[in-house]
Amino acid sequence: MLVTALALALAAPAREPPTPATAAPVAVPARAVRWLIHYIGTRDYPAEARRLHQQGRVAYEMTIGFDGRPLSCRVIDSSGSPSLDEATCRIMRSRARFHPARDAFGNPTIDRIRHSINWILPGGG
Repeated sequence: MLVTALALALAAPAREPPTPATAAPVAVPARAVRWLIHYIGTRDYPAEARRLHQQGRVAYEMTIGFDGRPLSCRVIDSSGSPSLDEATCRIMRSRARFHPARDAFGNPTIDRIRHSINWILPGGG
């Protein structure tokens, strides 16, 4: 019990991971494991957008963490359809995987990527 207490007392305080503003400069940018478009399929087309015959291009930015998983996603140019915009970031946050960015010393670091997707109704609209 004393060993456990001592180990807890000597443990370094938990630190927050660096934010993009404090992360090391990127020497090698994050790379998607596969084409980002391959993470979205016909079944992902939002029902509301389909019902309203909505199509459009969504430009988005993701922050990629040390482990190659998206930490955040935000729409930077809307398609005009809230359901298409929301679906884009929801799907990318849950499915997209990256080879993490590396700093000048080869250590994983945080990076940002920008990309876009064109939502086109199945069957051409």
